[in-house]
Amino acid sequence: MAIQVLAGIPWLAGVLGAAFTSILTFVLQFFTKKLAVITAVVLSLVGITVTFFAAITALFAGIQYVMPVAITQGMALIVPGNTTACLTAVVTGHTVRYVYAWQFRIIQYKLF
Repeated sequence: MAIQVLAGIPWLAGVLGAAFTSILTFVLQFFTKKLAVITAVVLSLVGITVTFFAAITALFAGIQYVMPVAITQGMALIVPGNTTACLTAVVTGHTVRYVYAWQFRIIQYKLF
């Protein structure tokens, strides 16, 4: 009787191993796809922020180049030196809020 039970153990181990392997493969594929999407979104946001910062800096540099010196000195009294960084922070904040609201809506649609 004990020999019959011991003879079935390799079969049971094979079945359980195959089931575990297929479940693990499915879970890893699911999370890999999600990770790829999240990485793409984060990289897109970083790219948009860097591009916006470069555009604002280039616009200010172009305006400063064609302005007379007296106006540039007068603007330096009103506009701080970190204006581009401040504008970038404001736009980035709005972008992050929009992405958060968008993700929240997506999650709500999937749950309800």
